[in-house]
Amino acid sequence: MKIFKYACIAGLVMVALAACEDDGTKTTSQPAISNLSIIPTTGLTYGDSIAVSATVSDEVTPLSTFDIQVIVADVEIYKQSIRTKGNNANVTAKFKLPFAANAEDNGEVTVKLQSINIDGFSTSQTETLHAARPILGDTLYLVTSNETIKLAKSPDNPFLYLSPSGSYPNEIVGKIATSENLMAAEWVWVSSGNTIVIGSHTDSDIRLSDPSYSVEQLSFNTMTFELKFIGEMLPSVKFNTTTLLIGEDGRFHGEVEFTKGEVVTVEGITNLAAAYNPDFFDFKDGVLTFKAPSGKYQVVYWAGTINYMWLRQDNAVYPDALWLTGAGIAMPTFINDVTNIWWGWDDWGVTTRQAYFFCPKVGENKYQTTVYMMNTEGSWWLQAEFKLFPSKSWDNEFSSMDWGYISNNLTSNTNGNFVHTTELTEGLYRITIDMSGGKGNYFLIAQKIN
Repeated sequence: MKIFKYACIAGLVMVALAACEDDGTKTTSQPAISNLSIIPTTGLTYGDSIAVSATVSDEVTPLSTFDIQVIVADVEIYKQSIRTKGNNANVTAKFKLPFAANAEDNGEVTVKLQSINIDGFSTSQTETLHAARPILGDTLYLVTSNETIKLAKSPDNPFLYLSPSGSYPNEIVGKIATSENLMAAEWVWVSSGNTIVIGSHTDSDIRLSDPSYSVEQLSFNTMTFELKFIGEMLPSVKFNTTTLLIGEDGRFHGEVEFTKGEVVTVEGITNLAAAYNPDFFDFKDGVLTFKAPSGKYQVVYWAGTINYMWLRQDNAVYPDALWLTGAGIAMPTFINDVTNIWWGWDDWGVTTRQAYFFCPKVGENKYQTTVYMMNTEGSWWLQAEFKLFPSKSWDNEFSSMDWGYISNNLTSNTNGNFVHTTELTEGLYRITIDMSGGKGNYFLIAQKIN
């Protein structure tokens, strides 16, 4: 009978304990942080090392982690989590204080320390330090894959560095550093996601691209870590109801439907009299009229000093059109910019300018194109020479030896090319091609029009 009573009492005690736990009366605890040391506390400069040590303890609940968070200008610039085990742990950490955007000289550096136990309860402690900005020289360097651009400190803003004024591509890819030698530089600015940060020569390049800009200067702000273009916004361009979009090459592109004889409205081109392409349009009394065969055309417009529109139908073939490519020829407004012009069918890049032209039909088996032709003695790439093709390809060329008449400023060579003669003087030419007489009776006339 006594054994039965004791068993009942023990059972009631266990039920009571279980009920207490179910009521949420489980004992909780928070860790404690002691013996905290942060070195240095004074004389700190961004880029210096910081050493942290502390003792963390929780006599009831085992520890989990010890977190270090560094905040500058309300932005987290460093974070580390250290694993802690048992009920007591000594933690140490050493890290470099990052030189980050918007870090002011002698600005506040907040160091937040947090000890967390396995139940998720925590204790935090915050310390405030002050750090000086590093001293940067009068020149920074924007290092790309093919050039180094010097950025000089502005006399009006000690944080702003500027390139010399000039003409720059509207896409820049590279790193900014305190030395032309990235490996030897004390500070290197690189890309991390969509932001610019301090890194090393092995990190990702900064990429700045804005095809809507005509770039005259580059600026880099060492306070905000912002690389910017300085220049003029390129105009928006519209043909009838079609808006041309700016491409990565900085030019306006679009496919426009034209009807022969229609008046074309153009927006965004101020000097239309100089920009219009005379092979496709007539321009009189401020009115632009389309004169080429009706259809959809790829339109490319160069703004700025070039100010010219180029039209083509990439899939057009003879007898609906002809194609011309060569050397020593360029678009009419490329008079003062004729470098790197050469044979080919690729679209024009920033430095590669392959001279190919779409020759629209102006009559039955008659075609026309307007080009600038050069004849610089001793410079074979700046002396006019070209071929004609039935399509935008190297196939089935029309040999110049099959022509019955070629104007005196051009001649035929054994390669089937049309080549300059001594009578060709540099300038703007309208090339008229008449193939109505059949092979052997083709006519080609290059008439100078300026």
